Amino acid sequence: MSSTIGVQNIAHTNGTVAMTVDSSGGVLFPNRPAWSCYLGNEQAGQNLTTTRPLPFDTKEFDIGNNLTVDTTNGGVFTAPVSGIYQFNAMVQYSAAEASAYNNLYMFVDGAMVGGNLDFSYRYIEDPQGGNYQTSNISSIIQLTLGQTLTPNIQISTDTSVNVRQGARFNGFLIG
Repeated sequence: MSSTIGVQNIAHTNGTVAMTVDSSGGVLFPNRPAWSCYLGNEQAGQNLTTTRPLPFDTKEFDIGNNLTVDTTNGGVFTAPVSGIYQFNAMVQYSAAEASAYNNLYMFVDGAMVGGNLDFSYRYIEDPQGGNYQTSNISSIIQLTLGQTLTPNIQISTDTSVNVRQGARFNGFLIG
């Protein structure tokens, strides 16, 4: 025996739709947090020898309005609900040939996870010998309501690096 429940929307008692099933059977979650931002204007001659937020200046989309973006504080995602999130960041930079290493981190609540480089969500690269580099990091991270996550960058030694347009930060709530 099989059972079928025919429903188009599942909603809260206040009328807010949480899930929609379209006519082809596709399931949509209109309020599930998802975001994407990028750097549209190159940041030239940056001294990134101390760790700082990766700069962004443009939101592509921000379902749930949980992302703030600027070139000083970077992209800051604030968890609207406790859950497991997928985070991705990519940075392209140039003029870092003198750097001993480059780091790309995910900071939770403004700090490295575990307070130690080796425990943090971290990507490290040795860039010598090339003018252009790309660093990528992806992590599944559990956050509680109100916690923040911000991609951070650090380029050792080299005091005049170009963070190229096209750097990106995006993610979504898994559940």
